[in-house]
Amino acid sequence: MKNRIASALTLAVLMTANLLNTPFVVYAGNKTPQPFAQSTNAGNLELPPFAARLLDELASNLNLTDAQKAEIKRIIIAERPAFEPLVATLLAQAEELRAATRSGQFNEAQVRAIVARQSTVIADLYVVYQRLLSKIYNVLTPEQVARLRELREQSSARGGEGVASVPSSSTVNISPESILDRIATELNLTSIQKLRIMLILAAEYPRIESTLRSLTENQQQQFQSFLQNPRFDEAQARAFATVQAQLIGELLVAKERIQKSLYDVLTTEQRAKLEALLDELQLRLKMVATFPVIDDARGFVRQQYVDFLNREPDTAGFNFWTKQITDCNGDLTCVDRMRVNTSAAFFLSIEFQGTGFLVHRFYKATRGTAPRYDEFQIDSRSISRGVVVNQQGWEQLLENNKAAFAEAWVTRPAFKAVYDAKTNSEYVDALIANTGVTFSASDRAKLIDNLTAARETRASVLRKIAESEQFTQREFNPAFVLMQYFGYLRRNPDDAPDGDMRGFNFWLKELNGEGSGTRNNYPNMVRAFVISGEYRGRFGAN
Repeated sequence: MKNRIASALTLAVLMTANLLNTPFVVYAGNKTPQPFAQSTNAGNLELPPFAARLLDELASNLNLTDAQKAEIKRIIIAERPAFEPLVATLLAQAEELRAATRSGQFNEAQVRAIVARQSTVIADLYVVYQRLLSKIYNVLTPEQVARLRELREQSSARGGEGVASVPSSSTVNISPESILDRIATELNLTSIQKLRIMLILAAEYPRIESTLRSLTENQQQQFQSFLQNPRFDEAQARAFATVQAQLIGELLVAKERIQKSLYDVLTTEQRAKLEALLDELQLRLKMVATFPVIDDARGFVRQQYVDFLNREPDTAGFNFWTKQITDCNGDLTCVDRMRVNTSAAFFLSIEFQGTGFLVHRFYKATRGTAPRYDEFQIDSRSISRGVVVNQQGWEQLLENNKAAFAEAWVTRPAFKAVYDAKTNSEYVDALIANTGVTFSASDRAKLIDNLTAARETRASVLRKIAESEQFTQREFNPAFVLMQYFGYLRRNPDDAPDGDMRGFNFWLKELNGEGSGTRNNYPNMVRAFVISGEYRGRFGAN
C-alpha cells in the first residue's frame, strides 16, 4: 500500500517509468509485469533492476535464445559509461528537488529551475536509450521483429494497455478519486480533509491528464517511427527526447505544487507520514535506476574484504582481485566465474584461515558446537584486528593476536564454569571429544604431560588442539558452509527465512559428496550464495 500511495502522491514515478521502461517492453494480454527482482541465475548480474526487467521481458515475450540474451546484456553493459553518469546526475537533482520542497516548501521559480536542469538530463538519457534500442533491435530475428509489431498492435487496440511506456491516465489510474482513496487510507483523513484535497486534485487533474496524453501519444509515434526505421538517428531521437523531457518537467512541477497544497491540509502527524513516504519513494527510485554496488568489480571485491576479513581492502590486494574480474573485458561467463573464484579465495586465504576459521574451531573444540553469528562477529574482529597479510610484521601481529585471544578465551565465565574443576587429563580428553577426531595416544599424553609440567597452559593446549591438522581438515567443509551464511547473508543458518538447518545440511552434504553434486564443489556453492536474492538484496539489487 505504501508504494501505491507514494506513487499517487509523487508523479515523479511517471518520469521513472518513462525513462526506465523502454517501448520495447511489452506485456502480453493482461499478464502482470514481473517485479524488479533479480533472477537467481547469472543472466542479469551487473544490470540495474530496470535493465534486468527489460531483458527478462524481452526474453519472455520474444523467446530469445541464450546467445541473444547474452548479446543484449553485453549491449546494455557496453552503454553503461554513457547512461550511468546521467542517471547519477538525475538522481542528485531529484535529491535537490526533494530538499527544496521538504516540509511543505514550494517556490515555483526555484522548482522550475531545478526541473529545467532535470529535463536536460532526461533528454540526454532518452537519446542514449534510443541508441541502445537500435542496437538491441539488430539482435532480433525477422520473426521476433514481427512478434514485436504484433504485440505493439495488440497494445494499441487495447488503448495503450500492456506497453511499458508512460501510460494514459486511465491506464495508471490516477484519477482524483483514486488518488484521494489511497491518501485517505494511508493518512487516515477526516471528511473535511478529504473534501479539501478532492478540490485540490480536481483543479490540477485536467492539466495532468492532458500532459499524460501528450506523453503517451509522443511515445507511440516514436515507437511506430522506430519500427519503420530502427536505424539510430540522433537528430530524430533528440527531437523526441526534448519534447518528452519538457512534458515530464511539467508533471514534476505539478507534483510539487500538489504536494504543497496537500501539506497545508494535513496535521503534523500526517505530514510526518507523508515525508516518510516521499523519502521511501526517493530511495526506491534510486535502487531501481542504479547499478547495485555489488555488481561493480570494485564494489564486489571491497565487500569480500569487509564480510570475510573485517577490514577495508589494502591497495595491493584490492587492485589484484579487482583486476581478476575486470580482465574479463565484459565476457559475462568469465565475469561470473571470476567473481566466484575471487570470493572463494577469501575463505581460503591465509588471513581468514588464521582468524575467522580459527575462531570457528575454538568454539567447536570448547563446546562441540559452532559459533552463532553474533559470537563469531565479535571474536573474529578481535583476533583479526590490525592484520593485513603481506604488510610488514603481519605474521608476528597475527601470532600475538592468536595468543592473546586464547588467553582471554580460557578466562571467560562460560569456559571456566565447564573446565575449571577438571583435571589436566579430563580437560584434554573433553576438548578432544568435542573435536570429533581421534588423537594418537602419544599426542594426547604429550599434551597432558606438558600441562602438568607447566610447559603448556590451558590456553596453549586449547590452541594446539584447535590448530591440529586432523581437526582443521574435519571442520573445513562445515566452516565453509557456515561462512556462506555469516559472510554473505549476515545471519545464522537457521534464522529467517530458513527457520531450520535444512539449507546448511543440504550444502554440507553436497560438499561431502553425499548429495547430487560433485564432492568439494566449492565454486558451485559460492555461486549459489553470491547470486541469491537474499545476498543481492543487501545491496538494493532486488
